Amino acid sequence: MLTIVIIAVIVIAAVAVLIVGRGRIRDGGGRGLKHRFGPEYDRAVADHDGDTKAAERELSERVKQHGSLTEQRLPTDGPRHREASSACLSTTTLGTVTARGRDAEVPR
Repeated sequence: MLTIVIIAVIVIAAVAVLIVGRGRIRDGGGRGLKHRFGPEYDRAVADHDGDTKAAERELSERVKQHGSLTEQRLPTDGPRHREASSACLSTTTLGTVTARGRDAEVPR
């Protein structure tokens, strides 16, 4: 009889922990949101005049709207492509400026 009571208490405690944990995960939880958003969490709290509940609601909405977004890597040729583009642009720009300066009439 005592064994059954102990097992029942353990099962009830485990279910309660799961329900509470699931609710905090779904809502984002204060610590989870603070860790996930970093300085943005502090800004949200400041925007809501220190009301952490309101800030957490706002951030939780962001998670619901954009939570499925994942980071994607840029193509490996990205930096080289940007360097080549900027070199071409600066050469063209400087070339144009130099040609204009050379062709300008200088008052004497």
